[in-house]
Amino acid sequence: MKVPVIDLQKLTEDWVTGLGDEPSKAMYLWLEPDGKFPEGRKDDTHLSEKGAREVVLLAMEECKKLNLPFVKELK
Repeated sequence: MKVPVIDLQKLTEDWVTGLGDEPSKAMYLWLEPDGKFPEGRKDDTHLSEKGAREVVLLAMEECKKLNLPFVKELK
């Protein structure tokens, strides 16, 4: 069907692995104890805002490599 595919799972996995254990925590919801989470939170599933922005940049770069028609609209 000639549908372009971006393996964002693989891209994200490679990126996070490249960051290393400690730096990658900033990309996820690792939170210090506070009123909402008295024991803190160690969430390796959900991205922080910073992590989400980085993953969007990975996806945008792949779209550019594939020369997708909407790329000219990306900022």
